[in-house]
Amino acid sequence: MSKKTHCHHQNKERPTFQKLLTKRKSHKSNSNINTVEHSNNSEVNQKYPDQKKFQIIFQKFHSIMNKRFLLSCLLISFLYLCIVFIKSTKFEDIFNPNENDNNETLSNSLYVTLNVNKEIHNQDFNDELINEYHLHQKISLLNNPNYLMPTICIGVLIRNKAHTLPYFLNGIENQHYPTKRITLIFYIDNTIDSSEIILNEWIQCNKDKYHNIIFENTDQNITKLNYNNLNKMWTQDHYLHVINLRQKLLDKARNIWADFYLSIDADVILMNPLTIEHLINVMLHSTISTSKFNLNYKINENIIILAPLINCTSSEYYSNFWGAMSEEGYYLRSEHYFDIQKRRIQGVYPVAMVHSIFLINLQFYQSEQIGYSPAPINYTGPIDDIIIFSRSVQRAEIDFYLDNTQFYGYIPSPVEEQDLSLYSNDLNNAWLLREQDLFVHLRLQAIIDQEDKQRVIPSKCLVNIAENQLPKSNKLNFDEIYFINLLRRPDRRQKMEYMLHQLGINAKHYAAIDGKDLTMKYFDELGIKQLPGYTDPYHNRSLKFGEIGCFLSHYNIWIVC
Repeated sequence: MSKKTHCHHQNKERPTFQKLLTKRKSHKSNSNINTVEHSNNSEVNQKYPDQKKFQIIFQKFHSIMNKRFLLSCLLISFLYLCIVFIKSTKFEDIFNPNENDNNETLSNSLYVTLNVNKEIHNQDFNDELINEYHLHQKISLLNNPNYLMPTICIGVLIRNKAHTLPYFLNGIENQHYPTKRITLIFYIDNTIDSSEIILNEWIQCNKDKYHNIIFENTDQNITKLNYNNLNKMWTQDHYLHVINLRQKLLDKARNIWADFYLSIDADVILMNPLTIEHLINVMLHSTISTSKFNLNYKINENIIILAPLINCTSSEYYSNFWGAMSEEGYYLRSEHYFDIQKRRIQGVYPVAMVHSIFLINLQFYQSEQIGYSPAPINYTGPIDDIIIFSRSVQRAEIDFYLDNTQFYGYIPSPVEEQDLSLYSNDLNNAWLLREQDLFVHLRLQAIIDQEDKQRVIPSKCLVNIAENQLPKSNKLNFDEIYFINLLRRPDRRQKMEYMLHQLGINAKHYAAIDGKDLTMKYFDELGIKQLPGYTDPYHNRSLKFGEIGCFLSHYNIWIVC
């Protein structure tokens, strides 16, 4: 025997006599018990043959409950759940650590709701948190070939919007949504400009593109308003007329069994082609749990009314939602209005009211209870279409929601009555002129505020009409107008030329003198010297070459040109 084997046996505990005796007695006792049990079972089986089957079943059940078998079952179940979880996470990414990813499509957004009446802590809404918990909805409605897209009815009221229609209609026709699932309804009301001509031109170009286009001129249903007195432009009769038209549009959408109804004003310029698809995705996938993020967000299972946040270029405070509303039905500024409007916090938030553009899910029974006319029972508020509608929504126990996760488009600020006197004593034209100026400001400011976005452009079939609406090119009674631009900045030159064209200013380009090309030798040749001891009063430094080049550019225009 080897040393290793010998040592092994040497170290092994030797059984004592007492242990062997105890083991033998135990074995003998067990044998006697088994013999007795076997004899007893035989007697029982003979006396009670019907209980034999029950005993067999009980024995099988006892074997199933074996610990090893249960452990195996639990292990298999755990592996199965892991496989299911891995497969499900292939279709959505929970985290997005890329803070600079600004090119996400509208389908990849964080759908969260927050009660604006509750306190919001800044640390919960810093940029890192928003980027970290972005949810990506990889399964888009349009990416599922087996899914029939919901039908949409788009209702539009038009009144003196000839200046916005070419651009508004471009935003509609560029929506990335199956056009055969869209019905368009246009109502023209008391129009004195060329809105009807423009709309007819567009319909002729797109009549075969959509499921249906309905166009009605409602002028014959109401006496022309008296524009000679400004106060009569929005009388109670006119408000009631607008209320009835909006109710008529909503009823049309219900009558054609549309799944969704998009109410949009003719001066809302949609710049994002995925606006409609995104809103529907949010409404259909609003039951997203965020408990794993440990955030105090409240998810509403049913979003019935949802509006995108629309930017206003000519106002720091105006937008298409109200953060709060008084008991009488008037506007109130909520505590977190600017946080939402400026997109300091991003998500889908319940708000007091939305207007100008919003989407209604008509598939919910609650949507049948909302409308413009008749007003809710015992309603004593102002005769105003958006306020009556908001009260109707409240009576139906429906919340308005606003989505500010993306950039969607623009809306001009409303005309202020005190500004009309600057245009004309004829209030008939003063209102239109002011609206046109505000819309020009919208188009120009858009390429400044949103440099990475496209310009506000008209529909392809209305380019000539939009071009004819621009002021004729002129020099504003000057001999010559110059605009100075560095040759290495062609992007800025394009913007400047676009703005001048929109304003009707005939200007000549002059290449600026680039400070990077200047040398001390060049200064000596021209005799350019800086004043001894001169320092910039703000930066406390001497002049830079770029500043000298800017001065020389202006100097040369006066001397050379």
